Amino acid sequence: MKKLVIAALFVLAAAGVAAQEESAIVELWTCNLKEGKTLDEVKATNSKWVALMNEKVEDGEITSYVLSNVVGSPETFGYADIFPNLEVWAKAKRAGQGDDFSEIDAEFDALTVCTSNALHRSSQS
Repeated sequence: MKKLVIAALFVLAAAGVAAQEESAIVELWTCNLKEGKTLDEVKATNSKWVALMNEKVEDGEITSYVLSNVVGSPETFGYADIFPNLEVWAKAKRAGQGDDFSEIDAEFDALTVCTSNALHRSSQS
């Protein structure tokens, strides 16, 4: 888990996400691939999720990264979902409960099992 958090922080720093706002909200997920599933399938489904989320959440500017291990178990991976503020995060959570997301949720369920998540406020130093 510590390696996943460190990897997420590097992704955020490299992408300059925190530079867009004084503070961004980052939701980190730790997940495992189901047997026979690939990270490419996860990335494709995650791309659909991001596109639909930004369509449904006004001024969302939501981004997401799929985090793969450089060292460690190849079936363990993570997501770093980045929201410009808590208001957009809350809107996204409400939108994600709608029927529009049922097909994407089913795809995620077929691909992965997520074991934990945490919400962070990020700030650029």
